[in-house]
Amino acid sequence: MSSSSINQINFGASGNHIPQLILVRLDGSNYIVWRFQVENALLSHELLGYVNGTNPCPSRSMTEPYTQWVKQDHYIFSWLLSSLTKTALAQVVGSKTSKDVWETLKSLYSPRGIASFIGLRNELDALRKNDLSMTAYLQKLKVLGDKLATIGEPLTNSQLIHHVLNGISPDYDAFSIAIITRTDELSFASL
Repeated sequence: MSSSSINQINFGASGNHIPQLILVRLDGSNYIVWRFQVENALLSHELLGYVNGTNPCPSRSMTEPYTQWVKQDHYIFSWLLSSLTKTALAQVVGSKTSKDVWETLKSLYSPRGIASFIGLRNELDALRKNDLSMTAYLQKLKVLGDKLATIGEPLTNSQLIHHVLNGISPDYDAFSIAIITRTDELSFASL
């Protein structure tokens, strides 16, 4: 990292490792997972401010900082574009900065509003294990919980466990009893 106020990524042949941190390309249906991995990659290089607006572009009159910022933003911009599928990429054509790309994708793919809340809660309430493996069932619950958290309505650990127990059949009564009768704190992740 540069010691200047503008953090720089080395995208040269020997330092082109950030794109390798992104395993999932955004296709529209996986926004939460994509955003999670991109935010963490940017955070690890102190670059999240470029996309969330906390590191705004300096004035053009500050020639060197402005030039460095624009160059860095173009690197991030290109990197973001490379993490998109063709469908998602088509949605950001015309964007000028990495923040423009970020905001466009957020507005298109991030669940929001009361309709999203009601839809997600209804989906969560209706979810049953049925023929799903326990792993697949828990993963679906986690994804719905993550989507609710994204719109500012996170579920508590107890609420997640409550939904797990409500969605399983009587075949899992022993499991349910073991969970309900525990005296220590149980996390959803430990299920």
